[in-house]
Amino acid sequence: MIKRLPQQPQPYLALASLCESRGQTTLAIETIERGLVKLPQQPQLQEALLTLLVRSGHPTEAVESARRFVGLSPKDADCLRLARVFLAVQQFETADVWLQRAREAVTEKPSAELLFLEAPLPQQQGTQRHQPELLAEARRKYDELLKLSPGYVPALNNLAWLLAADLNQPAEAFAVAEQLRAAVATERLGADMLDTLAEVYRRSGHQREALDLVSESLTRFPNSAILRYQHAAALLATSDEAEPRELARQELALAKLWGVPAHRAADLDALLVRMNAE
Repeated sequence: MIKRLPQQPQPYLALASLCESRGQTTLAIETIERGLVKLPQQPQLQEALLTLLVRSGHPTEAVESARRFVGLSPKDADCLRLARVFLAVQQFETADVWLQRAREAVTEKPSAELLFLEAPLPQQQGTQRHQPELLAEARRKYDELLKLSPGYVPALNNLAWLLAADLNQPAEAFAVAEQLRAAVATERLGADMLDTLAEVYRRSGHQREALDLVSESLTRFPNSAILRYQHAAALLATSDEAEPRELARQELALAKLWGVPAHRAADLDALLVRMNAE
């Protein structure tokens, strides 16, 4: 495919993903680097290389590559893009550096995206380090942003998750989840936001709503491991009968096989242990 489409990023990304899934990280990095020779300014290839370098234990090389990609005077959009990449791989200090550079590069009013990215940083740090004051800071930042942009969907999604999963405030989380559904049609939401809604519904006692939502969502995302997990959890919460429980067991097996995001693996394992103990 690379030979047929040498000027497109998708073949390089697909081959690199396959290599990484097989444990061939070095080959994955080399594949992305080949793509960057052809497409040196391609954002997806740049971001893939940074992510692979961090995952393979080379964060210093990732930082050096990021600087090379954007030059000495990067635009605020480039800084935000790099902050997102490093935040996603939990390189918090590096993400904060790029956020600071984005602030410095802004010549007009800060964008909603810049204000938004200032909240996930303390949220993720607070969750990882078990520091309530950081979680409270994240909530303040989301509240401030939503006062300026009431329907900003990414902020509604993250705030709903923060309230439900991190601050144990399910009633408030449910209210925010309903704002999210009012802001955008459910059929336009991605699997990650549908996961948030299902989690909030289950934690706030709306088990049937969670089951209906996930059952419908799986018609659009049948290969989503995290939605298979949510389907299993909702089935177990709404029925004690043998057939739904067997279906839940099958869904958990699929979710385990396909792999949920790393920060959700503990939830999946806990539900498997609970099922096996019953």
